[in-house]
Amino acid sequence: MESAPELVELATNFFEVYVAGDFETFADMHSKHESFSAIGTDELEWWDQREDYLKIIAVQQTELSALAVELLNPQAWKEGNLGWVTSECCLHFAEIDDVKVRLTMVFRREGPYWRTIHWHMSAPVPAMDMLGMELTTSLDSLLHMAHDESMDLAANATGGVVVLMFTDIEGSTVLLEALGEARWMGLHGWHDQIVRQQVAMFGGNIVKGQGDGFMVTFAAPGAAVAAAQGIQRALSAGFDGVRVPVRIGIHSGNAQEEGGDFFGKTVVVAARVAASANGGEVFVTQHVFESLGGAFPAHGPTSLVLKGINEPCDVFSIEWD
Repeated sequence: MESAPELVELATNFFEVYVAGDFETFADMHSKHESFSAIGTDELEWWDQREDYLKIIAVQQTELSALAVELLNPQAWKEGNLGWVTSECCLHFAEIDDVKVRLTMVFRREGPYWRTIHWHMSAPVPAMDMLGMELTTSLDSLLHMAHDESMDLAANATGGVVVLMFTDIEGSTVLLEALGEARWMGLHGWHDQIVRQQVAMFGGNIVKGQGDGFMVTFAAPGAAVAAAQGIQRALSAGFDGVRVPVRIGIHSGNAQEEGGDFFGKTVVVAARVAASANGGEVFVTQHVFESLGGAFPAHGPTSLVLKGINEPCDVFSIEWD
């Protein structure tokens, strides 16, 4: 898989042609493959018949007032004859306020051309509006929630011993403001790729991405620590001259599993330990350190008071450079 800036240019051109009303060119930019589909923001905007879609979209263009589409921080990748673009978009209108939406476009290489085979545009809706409840949407919010052992779990949840690793970019908001959105998105994508590569190399499983970090499980503590060292070494080169300070915490213990996610005190401790580290540090709890049998040089212990946890927690800082 490789970066595909040419697809960002194609996506931009896609909307420019649409706004200009050049529907002969616009139609040619769409694949005729039977798997074509397009999904808009309205509940009825779901098309899997190319010709029907093109007729409706042409009528919609006459109904919109001086529409312009601006892609914000797009990312594009390709592999084989498929490529894709993801981006926030700002829809500019003449008579109403701008509207921000999210966009995914999938392209198929057909001869010398890339053609759109699927696109999906949607307006983000707060979880409270859609579900009537708040959901955790970032690692930062998870690290600052007050948990205890009385957390309610679904009756069908299963339990077992799990090795958990949390990662988080320290000071991500400051980095965003210093770098600007375009460079920040490039840094963020580079960071994500490194974490995913190292996790996969040591047999880990990414449970979920949380904003600027990840929640990961491993089969053994040694694999988790080796992956953490690999992440820190790979990130130490920096992104385009910019240091990327990532903090990592690892803990092992019983956790409740439900729907591929994990809950309970072990999860909270692992998250809090990560939050207590500085950028560039790998913290492991005493239980994890003892299970390593001296295989990894470390400093400590250091006693921490973790939010939401009654007893102090001893941690060790793993050497990686």
